[in-house]
Amino acid sequence: MPLSKANWGVVIRQSEDEALAPTRELRQNLILFGIVLVTVALLFVVITTRDVGSRIRLLTVASKKIAEGDLDGQVANLGRDEVGVLSQTLDDMRRKLKTSYGELKQKTQELSSLLSVSEILSSAIDLSPVLDAVVVKAVEVVPNADGGLLLLDSDAHGALVLRCIIGMNKDAFPDINTAPGSAPGSDLVSKSEGEATKETSAVEEAIDTFLRSEPFQSKAQSFICGKVFERNRVIGGLVLVNFNDKEVFSESDYRLLQAIADGIGITIERAQLANEAEEARALHEADRLRSQFISSVSHELRTPLTLIKGYSTSLLRKDASWERETQREFLQIIDEKTDELRDLIDKILQSAKLEAGAVKLEKEPLLIPRLAEKVVEEISTRAKKHEFDLSFAPSFPVVEADVRCIEQVLRNLLENAVKYSPDGGVAKISGKVIRDRVIVEIKDNGTGIPQEYHDKIFERFYRVDSNLTRGTTGSGLGLSIVKAHVEAHGGEVWFKSAVGKGSTFYFSLPLSEGYEED
Repeated sequence: MPLSKANWGVVIRQSEDEALAPTRELRQNLILFGIVLVTVALLFVVITTRDVGSRIRLLTVASKKIAEGDLDGQVANLGRDEVGVLSQTLDDMRRKLKTSYGELKQKTQELSSLLSVSEILSSAIDLSPVLDAVVVKAVEVVPNADGGLLLLDSDAHGALVLRCIIGMNKDAFPDINTAPGSAPGSDLVSKSEGEATKETSAVEEAIDTFLRSEPFQSKAQSFICGKVFERNRVIGGLVLVNFNDKEVFSESDYRLLQAIADGIGITIERAQLANEAEEARALHEADRLRSQFISSVSHELRTPLTLIKGYSTSLLRKDASWERETQREFLQIIDEKTDELRDLIDKILQSAKLEAGAVKLEKEPLLIPRLAEKVVEEISTRAKKHEFDLSFAPSFPVVEADVRCIEQVLRNLLENAVKYSPDGGVAKISGKVIRDRVIVEIKDNGTGIPQEYHDKIFERFYRVDSNLTRGTTGSGLGLSIVKAHVEAHGGEVWFKSAVGKGSTFYFSLPLSEGYEED
Protein backbone atom coordinates (compact mmCIF):
# COMPACT_ATOMS: atom_id res chain seq x y z
CA MET A 1 0.00 0.00 0.00
CA PRO A 2 1.33 3.42 -0.97
CA LEU A 3 2.71 5.53 1.83
CA SER A 4 0.53 8.46 0.88
CA LYS A 5 -2.53 6.48 1.54
CA ALA A 6 -1.40 5.41 4.96
CA ASN A 7 -2.92 7.23 7.85
CA TRP A 8 0.23 8.18 9.60
CA GLY A 9 3.01 10.84 9.38
CA VAL A 10 6.66 11.38 10.01
CA VAL A 11 7.70 13.90 12.52
CA ILE A 12 11.23 15.28 12.52
CA ARG A 13 12.26 16.93 15.66
CA GLN A 14 15.27 19.31 15.95
CA SER A 15 16.42 21.47 18.74
CA GLU A 16 16.50 25.25 18.42
CA ASP A 17 20.24 25.37 18.83
CA GLU A 18 20.68 22.94 16.04
CA ALA A 19 18.27 24.79 13.85
CA LEU A 20 19.90 28.19 14.41
CA ALA A 21 23.46 26.95 14.38
CA PRO A 22 24.07 27.82 10.70
CA THR A 23 22.62 31.23 11.22
CA ARG A 24 24.75 31.82 14.23
CA GLU A 25 27.81 30.62 12.33
CA LEU A 26 26.99 32.93 9.43
CA ARG A 27 26.47 35.80 11.82
CA GLN A 28 29.78 35.08 13.51
CA ASN A 29 31.50 34.89 10.16
CA LEU A 30 29.91 38.15 9.11
CA ILE A 31 30.92 39.77 12.36
CA LEU A 32 34.44 38.42 12.02
CA PHE A 33 34.60 39.57 8.43
CA GLY A 34 33.31 42.98 9.46
CA ILE A 35 35.91 43.21 12.17
CA VAL A 36 38.64 42.19 9.76
CA LEU A 37 37.30 44.62 7.17
CA VAL A 38 37.15 47.46 9.67
CA THR A 39 40.63 46.57 10.90
CA VAL A 40 41.98 46.52 7.39
CA ALA A 41 40.22 49.79 6.64
CA LEU A 42 41.61 51.34 9.78
CA LEU A 43 45.07 50.05 8.95
CA PHE A 44 44.73 51.43 5.43
CA VAL A 45 43.59 54.78 6.75
CA VAL A 46 46.42 54.86 9.29
CA ILE A 47 49.03 53.85 6.73
CA THR A 48 47.68 56.22 4.12
CA THR A 49 47.42 59.07 6.61
CA ARG A 50 50.94 58.42 7.86
CA ASP A 51 52.33 58.44 4.27
CA VAL A 52 50.55 61.67 3.35
CA GLY A 53 51.62 63.28 6.59
CA SER A 54 55.25 62.30 6.12
CA ARG A 55 55.21 63.62 2.56
CA ILE A 56 53.54 66.82 3.68
CA ARG A 57 56.17 67.16 6.39
CA LEU A 58 58.84 66.73 3.70
CA LEU A 59 57.15 69.47 1.68
CA THR A 60 57.00 71.68 4.78
CA VAL A 61 60.73 71.21 5.42
CA ALA A 62 61.51 71.92 1.76
CA SER A 63 59.31 75.04 1.83
CA LYS A 64 61.09 76.34 4.93
CA LYS A 65 64.48 75.85 3.26
CA ILE A 66 63.30 77.75 0.22
CA ALA A 67 61.93 80.51 2.44
CA GLU A 68 65.31 80.71 4.18
CA GLY A 69 67.06 81.15 0.83
CA ASP A 70 68.44 77.63 0.43
CA LEU A 71 67.69 77.03 -3.23
CA ASP A 72 70.30 74.35 -3.89
CA GLY A 73 68.50 71.37 -2.32
CA GLN A 74 66.15 69.58 -4.74
CA VAL A 75 62.58 68.86 -3.57
CA ALA A 76 61.99 65.07 -3.62
CA ASN A 77 59.49 63.62 -6.11
CA LEU A 78 56.65 62.35 -3.87
CA GLY A 79 54.60 60.41 -6.40
CA ARG A 80 51.95 61.12 -8.96
CA ASP A 81 49.07 62.04 -6.70
CA GLU A 82 48.17 65.53 -5.57
CA VAL A 83 51.02 65.58 -3.06
CA GLY A 84 53.45 64.47 -5.77
CA VAL A 85 52.18 67.19 -8.12
CA LEU A 86 52.61 69.69 -5.30
CA SER A 87 56.20 68.53 -4.70
CA GLN A 88 57.00 68.84 -8.41
CA THR A 89 55.45 72.32 -8.52
CA LEU A 90 57.45 73.34 -5.46
CA ASP A 91 60.67 72.09 -7.08
CA ASP A 92 59.87 73.98 -10.29
CA MET A 93 59.35 77.11 -8.21
CA ARG A 94 62.71 76.49 -6.48
CA ARG A 95 64.53 76.21 -9.80
CA LYS A 96 62.90 79.36 -11.16
CA LEU A 97 63.67 81.25 -7.95
CA LYS A 98 67.27 80.08 -8.12
CA THR A 99 67.54 81.27 -11.71
CA SER A 100 65.87 84.59 -10.86
CA TYR A 101 68.07 85.09 -7.81
CA GLY A 102 71.14 84.33 -9.92
CA GLU A 103 70.09 86.85 -12.54
CA LEU A 104 69.22 89.38 -9.83
CA LYS A 105 72.58 88.82 -8.13
CA GLN A 106 74.35 89.28 -11.45
CA LYS A 107 72.40 92.47 -12.18
CA THR A 108 73.15 93.73 -8.68
CA GLN A 109 76.85 93.02 -9.16
CA GLU A 110 76.76 94.78 -12.52
CA LEU A 111 75.00 97.81 -11.04
CA SER A 112 77.41 97.84 -8.09
CA SER A 113 80.34 97.66 -10.49
CA LEU A 114 78.91 100.44 -12.63
CA LEU A 115 78.33 102.51 -9.49
CA SER A 116 81.96 102.00 -8.47
CA VAL A 117 83.11 102.93 -11.96
CA SER A 118 80.83 105.99 -11.94
CA GLU A 119 82.29 107.10 -8.60
CA ILE A 120 85.80 106.73 -10.01
CA LEU A 121 84.90 108.61 -13.19
CA SER A 122 83.04 111.37 -11.37
CA SER A 123 86.15 112.06 -9.29
CA ALA A 124 88.14 112.84 -12.43
CA ILE A 125 90.65 115.62 -11.83
CA ASP A 126 93.60 114.19 -13.71
CA LEU A 127 92.25 111.95 -16.47
CA SER A 128 95.16 109.49 -16.73
CA PRO A 129 95.01 107.95 -13.21
CA VAL A 130 91.20 107.84 -13.42
CA LEU A 131 91.35 105.79 -16.63
CA ASP A 132 93.91 103.48 -15.01
CA ALA A 133 91.57 102.95 -12.06
CA VAL A 134 88.60 102.21 -14.34
CA VAL A 135 90.53 99.56 -16.30
CA VAL A 136 91.60 97.98 -13.01
CA LYS A 137 87.96 97.93 -11.89
CA ALA A 138 86.81 96.40 -15.19
CA VAL A 139 89.34 93.60 -14.79
CA GLU A 140 88.18 93.04 -11.21
CA VAL A 141 84.46 92.77 -11.98
CA VAL A 142 84.83 90.46 -14.99
CA PRO A 143 86.41 87.20 -13.77
CA ASN A 144 89.44 85.62 -15.44
CA ALA A 145 90.29 88.71 -17.46
CA ASP A 146 93.21 90.94 -18.27
CA GLY A 147 92.67 94.17 -20.12
CA GLY A 148 93.73 97.42 -21.62
CA LEU A 149 92.38 100.63 -23.08
CA LEU A 150 92.97 101.60 -26.71
CA LEU A 151 92.69 105.35 -27.22
CA LEU A 152 93.52 107.92 -29.85
CA ASP A 153 96.60 109.87 -28.80
CA SER A 154 96.72 113.39 -30.18
CA ASP A 155 100.41 113.61 -29.28
CA ALA A 156 101.08 110.55 -31.45
CA HIS A 157 99.49 112.07 -34.59
CA GLY A 158 96.34 110.00 -34.50
CA ALA A 159 97.90 106.71 -33.40
CA LEU A 160 95.77 104.26 -31.48
CA VAL A 161 97.84 103.48 -28.40
CA LEU A 162 97.42 100.80 -25.74
CA ARG A 163 97.35 102.31 -22.27
CA CYS A 164 96.16 101.46 -18.76
CA ILE A 165 97.33 97.86 -19.23
CA ILE A 166 96.53 95.06 -16.77
CA GLY A 167 98.27 91.72 -17.38
CA MET A 168 99.31 92.59 -20.94
CA ASN A 169 102.75 93.39 -22.33
CA LYS A 170 102.58 96.75 -24.08
CA ASP A 171 105.82 96.15 -25.99
CA ALA A 172 104.20 93.23 -27.79
CA PHE A 173 101.47 95.49 -29.20
CA PRO A 174 102.80 98.43 -31.27
CA ASP A 175 100.79 101.62 -31.76
CA ILE A 176 98.48 101.55 -34.77
CA ASN A 177 97.78 104.54 -37.01
CA THR A 178 94.10 105.21 -37.51
CA ALA A 179 94.45 106.04 -41.20
CA PRO A 180 97.34 107.22 -43.39
CA GLY A 181 97.43 110.99 -43.49
CA SER A 182 94.23 111.39 -41.51
CA ALA A 183 93.89 113.68 -38.56
CA PRO A 184 92.94 112.18 -35.20
CA GLY A 185 89.26 111.38 -35.16
CA SER A 186 88.62 112.00 -38.88
CA ASP A 187 86.03 109.92 -40.74
CA LEU A 188 84.70 108.57 -37.47
CA VAL A 189 81.54 106.59 -37.03
CA SER A 190 78.42 108.43 -35.92
CA LYS A 191 76.01 107.30 -33.27
CA SER A 192 72.25 107.59 -33.62
CA GLU A 193 69.75 106.82 -30.86
CA GLY A 194 72.43 105.08 -28.82
CA GLU A 195 73.46 102.71 -31.62
CA ALA A 196 76.47 103.11 -33.90
CA THR A 197 75.80 103.04 -37.63
CA LYS A 198 77.26 100.28 -39.76
CA GLU A 199 79.80 102.55 -41.41
CA THR A 200 83.36 101.54 -40.67
CA SER A 201 85.56 104.29 -39.31
CA ALA A 202 89.31 104.62 -39.36
CA VAL A 203 89.44 104.10 -35.61
CA GLU A 204 87.24 101.00 -35.77
CA GLU A 205 89.46 99.59 -38.49
CA ALA A 206 92.48 100.28 -36.31
CA ILE A 207 90.82 98.48 -33.37
CA ASP A 208 90.00 95.51 -35.62
CA THR A 209 93.60 95.54 -36.88
CA PHE A 210 94.82 95.41 -33.29
CA LEU A 211 92.46 92.56 -32.38
CA ARG A 212 93.50 90.62 -35.50
CA SER A 213 97.21 91.30 -35.04
CA GLU A 214 99.50 88.28 -34.75
CA PRO A 215 100.79 89.14 -31.21
CA PHE A 216 97.19 89.37 -29.98
CA GLN A 217 95.73 86.41 -31.87
CA SER A 218 98.64 84.11 -30.98
CA LYS A 219 98.15 84.65 -27.23
CA ALA A 220 94.50 85.54 -26.66
CA GLN A 221 92.11 82.62 -26.26
CA SER A 222 89.05 84.83 -25.97
CA PHE A 223 88.35 88.55 -25.81
CA ILE A 224 85.63 91.18 -25.87
CA CYS A 225 85.86 94.86 -26.80
CA GLY A 226 83.61 97.77 -25.86
CA LYS A 227 83.89 100.83 -28.09
CA VAL A 228 84.61 104.20 -26.50
CA PHE A 229 82.59 107.08 -27.95
CA GLU A 230 83.33 110.77 -27.56
CA ARG A 231 80.96 113.29 -29.14
CA ASN A 232 79.32 110.54 -31.21
CA ARG A 233 82.69 109.40 -32.57
CA VAL A 234 84.68 106.26 -31.89
CA ILE A 235 87.94 107.20 -30.20
CA GLY A 236 89.03 103.84 -28.85
CA GLY A 237 88.07 100.56 -27.27
CA LEU A 238 88.12 98.87 -23.86
CA VAL A 239 89.48 95.35 -24.35
CA LEU A 240 89.23 92.41 -21.95
CA VAL A 241 91.16 89.27 -22.84
CA ASN A 242 91.71 85.78 -21.44
CA PHE A 243 94.96 84.03 -22.34
CA ASN A 244 93.97 80.59 -20.99
CA ASP A 245 90.38 79.62 -21.79
CA LYS A 246 88.03 79.97 -24.72
CA GLU A 247 84.48 81.28 -24.46
CA VAL A 248 84.79 82.54 -20.90
CA PHE A 249 83.00 85.84 -21.56
CA SER A 250 79.21 86.02 -21.48
CA GLU A 251 76.74 88.42 -23.03
CA SER A 252 76.32 90.10 -19.66
CA ASP A 253 80.11 90.60 -19.50
CA TYR A 254 79.96 92.39 -22.84
CA ARG A 255 77.03 94.56 -21.71
CA LEU A 256 78.91 95.52 -18.56
CA LEU A 257 82.09 96.23 -20.53
CA GLN A 258 80.24 98.43 -23.02
CA ALA A 259 78.59 100.34 -20.17
CA ILE A 260 82.03 100.97 -18.63
CA ALA A 261 83.37 102.03 -22.05
CA ASP A 262 80.44 104.45 -22.40
CA GLY A 263 81.33 105.91 -19.01
CA ILE A 264 84.94 106.37 -20.11
CA GLY A 265 83.77 108.17 -23.24
CA ILE A 266 81.51 110.48 -21.24
CA THR A 267 84.35 111.28 -18.83
CA ILE A 268 86.78 112.01 -21.66
CA GLU A 269 84.19 114.23 -23.33
CA ARG A 270 83.47 116.02 -20.06
CA ALA A 271 87.19 116.56 -19.43
CA GLN A 272 87.65 117.89 -22.94
CA LEU A 273 84.69 120.23 -22.58
CA ALA A 274 86.06 121.41 -19.23
CA ASN A 275 89.47 122.04 -20.82
CA GLU A 276 87.88 123.91 -23.69
CA ALA A 277 85.78 125.96 -21.28
CA GLU A 278 88.86 126.70 -19.17
CA GLU A 279 90.85 127.65 -22.25
CA ALA A 280 88.03 129.89 -23.44
CA ARG A 281 87.80 131.47 -20.00
CA ALA A 282 91.56 131.93 -19.86
CA LEU A 283 91.59 133.44 -23.36
CA HIS A 284 88.74 135.74 -22.44
CA GLU A 285 90.47 136.74 -19.23
CA ALA A 286 93.79 137.21 -21.05
CA ASP A 287 92.06 139.33 -23.67
CA ARG A 288 90.41 141.40 -20.95
CA LEU A 289 93.67 141.84 -19.08
CA ARG A 290 95.51 142.62 -22.30
CA SER A 291 92.97 145.28 -23.17
CA GLN A 292 93.23 146.64 -19.66
CA PHE A 293 97.02 146.53 -19.93
CA ILE A 294 97.04 148.36 -23.26
CA SER A 295 94.72 150.99 -21.85
CA SER A 296 96.80 151.31 -18.69
CA VAL A 297 100.14 151.37 -20.51
CA SER A 298 98.80 153.88 -23.01
CA HIS A 299 97.87 156.11 -20.11
CA GLU A 300 101.20 155.42 -18.39
CA LEU A 301 103.06 156.37 -21.58
CA ARG A 302 100.89 159.33 -22.45
CA THR A 303 101.24 161.08 -19.09
CA PRO A 304 105.07 161.31 -18.95
CA LEU A 305 105.33 161.83 -22.72
CA THR A 306 102.89 164.72 -22.49
CA LEU A 307 104.95 166.31 -19.72
CA ILE A 308 108.24 165.66 -21.54
CA LYS A 309 106.80 167.10 -24.73
CA GLY A 310 105.35 170.11 -22.91
CA TYR A 311 108.48 171.04 -20.99
CA SER A 312 110.74 170.35 -23.98
CA THR A 313 108.60 172.56 -26.21
CA SER A 314 108.63 175.28 -23.56
CA LEU A 315 112.43 175.18 -23.34
CA LEU A 316 112.75 175.34 -27.12
CA ARG A 317 110.46 178.33 -27.60
CA LYS A 318 112.33 181.21 -29.15
CA ASP A 319 109.85 183.78 -27.92
CA ALA A 320 110.30 182.83 -24.27
CA SER A 321 113.21 183.32 -21.94
CA TRP A 322 113.56 181.10 -18.89
CA GLU A 323 115.65 181.67 -15.85
CA ARG A 324 118.39 179.15 -15.23
CA GLU A 325 116.64 177.77 -12.15
CA THR A 326 113.40 177.32 -14.11
CA GLN A 327 115.26 175.61 -16.90
CA ARG A 328 116.84 173.27 -14.35
CA GLU A 329 113.42 172.52 -12.88
CA PHE A 330 112.01 171.72 -16.34
CA LEU A 331 114.97 169.48 -17.13
CA GLN A 332 114.63 167.70 -13.80
CA ILE A 333 110.96 166.95 -14.54
CA ILE A 334 111.91 165.72 -18.01
CA ASP A 335 114.60 163.53 -16.44
CA GLU A 336 112.16 162.06 -13.88
CA LYS A 337 109.52 161.33 -16.50
CA THR A 338 112.14 159.76 -18.75
CA ASP A 339 113.10 157.48 -15.85
CA GLU A 340 109.43 156.56 -15.42
CA LEU A 341 109.20 155.66 -19.11
CA ARG A 342 112.38 153.62 -18.86
CA ASP A 343 111.06 151.76 -15.81
CA LEU A 344 107.76 151.04 -17.55
CA ILE A 345 109.47 149.74 -20.68
CA ASP A 346 111.82 147.66 -18.53
CA LYS A 347 108.84 146.09 -16.78
CA ILE A 348 107.13 145.27 -20.07
CA LEU A 349 110.29 143.71 -21.49
CA GLN A 350 111.02 141.86 -18.26
CA SER A 351 107.47 140.49 -18.12
CA ALA A 352 107.76 139.27 -21.71
CA LYS A 353 111.07 137.55 -20.94
CA LEU A 354 109.62 135.90 -17.84
CA GLU A 355 106.61 134.64 -19.77
CA ALA A 356 108.90 133.20 -22.45
CA GLY A 357 111.23 131.68 -19.85
CA ALA A 358 114.14 133.64 -21.27
CA VAL A 359 115.46 135.02 -17.97
CA LYS A 360 118.63 133.30 -16.82
CA LEU A 361 119.72 133.84 -13.25
CA GLU A 362 123.28 134.95 -12.65
CA LYS A 363 123.66 134.27 -8.96
CA GLU A 364 126.37 135.82 -6.85
CA PRO A 365 126.84 136.64 -3.16
CA LEU A 366 124.37 139.38 -2.21
CA LEU A 367 123.86 141.52 0.90
CA ILE A 368 120.17 142.39 0.85
CA PRO A 369 120.47 145.26 3.43
CA ARG A 370 123.01 147.08 1.24
CA LEU A 371 120.87 146.56 -1.87
CA ALA A 372 117.81 147.83 0.03
CA GLU A 373 119.72 151.02 0.99
CA LYS A 374 120.53 151.62 -2.67
CA VAL A 375 116.90 151.21 -3.77
CA VAL A 376 115.61 153.43 -0.93
CA GLU A 377 118.10 156.15 -1.82
CA GLU A 378 116.91 156.07 -5.42
CA ILE A 379 113.18 156.11 -4.60
CA SER A 380 113.39 158.68 -1.79
CA THR A 381 114.35 161.41 -4.28
CA ARG A 382 110.88 161.01 -5.85
CA ALA A 383 108.92 160.32 -2.64
CA LYS A 384 109.28 163.54 -0.69
CA LYS A 385 106.30 162.79 1.58
CA HIS A 386 107.60 159.42 2.74
CA GLU A 387 110.13 158.22 5.24
CA PHE A 388 111.98 154.94 4.96
CA ASP A 389 113.00 152.81 7.91
CA LEU A 390 115.50 150.00 7.31
CA SER A 391 115.87 147.39 10.02
CA PHE A 392 118.35 144.59 9.37
CA ALA A 393 120.57 142.84 11.90
CA PRO A 394 124.29 143.63 11.48
CA SER A 395 124.94 139.91 11.00
CA PHE A 396 122.26 139.50 8.32
CA PRO A 397 123.53 136.65 6.14
CA VAL A 398 124.71 136.77 2.56
CA VAL A 399 122.49 134.98 0.04
CA GLU A 400 123.23 133.62 -3.42
CA ALA A 401 120.96 135.52 -5.82
CA ASP A 402 120.75 137.46 -9.06
CA VAL A 403 121.37 141.08 -8.02
CA ARG A 404 119.33 142.63 -10.83
CA CYS A 405 116.30 140.43 -10.10
CA ILE A 406 116.26 141.05 -6.34
CA GLU A 407 116.86 144.77 -6.92
CA GLN A 408 113.77 144.83 -9.14
CA VAL A 409 111.80 142.93 -6.48
CA LEU A 410 112.71 145.51 -3.83
CA ARG A 411 112.08 148.43 -6.20
CA ASN A 412 108.65 147.18 -7.27
CA LEU A 413 107.52 146.53 -3.70
CA LEU A 414 108.81 149.89 -2.43
CA GLU A 415 107.26 151.77 -5.36
CA ASN A 416 103.92 150.13 -4.56
CA ALA A 417 104.31 151.08 -0.89
CA VAL A 418 104.83 154.70 -1.94
CA LYS A 419 102.18 154.68 -4.67
CA TYR A 420 99.39 153.32 -2.48
CA SER A 421 100.10 155.57 0.50
CA PRO A 422 99.66 158.96 -1.26
CA ASP A 423 99.43 160.85 2.02
CA GLY A 424 102.95 159.86 2.95
CA GLY A 425 104.02 157.96 6.01
CA VAL A 426 106.73 155.48 6.86
CA ALA A 427 107.71 152.55 4.66
CA LYS A 428 109.51 149.94 6.74
CA ILE A 429 111.97 147.46 5.25
CA SER A 430 113.22 144.71 7.54
CA GLY A 431 114.64 141.21 7.38
CA LYS A 432 115.02 138.14 9.55
CA VAL A 433 116.28 134.57 9.35
CA ILE A 434 113.95 131.63 9.96
CA ARG A 435 115.59 128.21 9.73
CA ASP A 436 117.12 127.93 6.26
CA ARG A 437 115.61 131.08 4.75
CA VAL A 438 115.83 134.84 4.92
CA ILE A 439 112.52 136.70 4.98
CA VAL A 440 112.30 140.32 3.87
CA GLU A 441 109.21 142.41 4.56
CA ILE A 442 108.10 145.80 3.22
CA LYS A 443 105.37 147.45 5.24
CA ASP A 444 103.36 150.59 4.46
CA ASN A 445 100.48 152.42 6.12
CA GLY A 446 98.56 153.11 2.92
CA THR A 447 95.06 152.35 1.66
CA GLY A 448 95.31 148.56 1.92
CA ILE A 449 93.92 145.94 -0.46
CA PRO A 450 90.26 144.83 -0.24
CA GLN A 451 89.82 141.14 0.60
CA GLU A 452 88.07 140.28 -2.67
CA TYR A 453 91.22 141.15 -4.65
CA HIS A 454 93.69 139.09 -2.63
CA ASP A 455 93.56 135.99 -4.85
CA LYS A 456 94.47 137.83 -8.06
CA ILE A 457 96.95 140.40 -6.88
CA PHE A 458 99.98 138.60 -8.38
CA GLU A 459 98.45 137.98 -11.83
CA ARG A 460 99.93 139.68 -14.89
CA PHE A 461 98.19 142.90 -15.98
CA TYR A 462 95.93 142.78 -12.91
CA ARG A 463 95.20 146.01 -11.07
CA VAL A 464 92.89 146.51 -8.12
CA ASP A 465 89.85 148.36 -9.38
CA SER A 466 88.32 150.10 -6.38
CA ASN A 467 87.66 153.59 -5.12
CA LEU A 468 90.84 153.31 -3.06
CA THR A 469 93.06 153.04 -6.16
CA ARG A 470 91.30 155.29 -8.67
CA GLY A 471 93.88 158.04 -8.30
CA THR A 472 96.90 155.81 -8.87
CA THR A 473 98.51 154.63 -12.08
CA GLY A 474 100.33 151.45 -12.98
CA SER A 475 100.76 148.71 -15.57
CA GLY A 476 99.69 145.76 -13.42
CA LEU A 477 103.04 144.05 -14.01
CA GLY A 478 105.03 144.92 -10.88
CA LEU A 479 103.78 142.21 -8.53
CA SER A 480 103.72 139.49 -11.19
CA ILE A 481 107.40 140.25 -11.86
CA VAL A 482 108.11 140.12 -8.12
CA LYS A 483 106.46 136.69 -7.85
CA ALA A 484 108.28 135.31 -10.90
CA HIS A 485 111.72 136.50 -9.72
CA VAL A 486 111.29 135.23 -6.17
CA GLU A 487 109.98 131.82 -7.24
CA ALA A 488 112.82 131.50 -9.77
CA HIS A 489 115.19 131.72 -6.77
CA GLY A 490 113.29 128.97 -4.93
CA GLY A 491 111.54 131.43 -2.63
CA GLU A 492 107.98 132.48 -1.89
CA VAL A 493 106.07 135.77 -1.82
CA TRP A 494 102.93 136.59 0.16
CA PHE A 495 101.24 139.51 1.84
CA LYS A 496 98.86 140.68 4.54
CA SER A 497 96.58 143.61 3.99
CA ALA A 498 93.46 145.26 5.35
CA VAL A 499 91.59 148.29 4.06
CA GLY A 500 92.71 151.42 5.89
CA LYS A 501 95.52 149.61 7.71
CA GLY A 502 98.11 149.30 4.98
CA SER A 503 99.86 146.27 3.52
CA THR A 504 102.88 144.16 4.37
CA PHE A 505 104.57 142.19 1.61
CA TYR A 506 106.98 139.36 2.40
CA PHE A 507 109.38 137.39 0.27
CA SER A 508 111.74 134.61 1.23
CA LEU A 509 115.00 133.40 -0.29
CA PRO A 510 116.88 130.20 0.57
CA LEU A 511 120.16 130.46 2.43
CA SER A 512 123.31 128.91 1.10
CA GLU A 513 124.06 125.38 2.27
CA GLY A 514 126.21 125.23 5.34
CA TYR A 515 124.87 128.45 6.88
CA GLU A 516 124.65 128.28 10.66
CA GLU A 517 122.55 130.78 12.57
CA ASP A 518 124.39 132.60 15.35
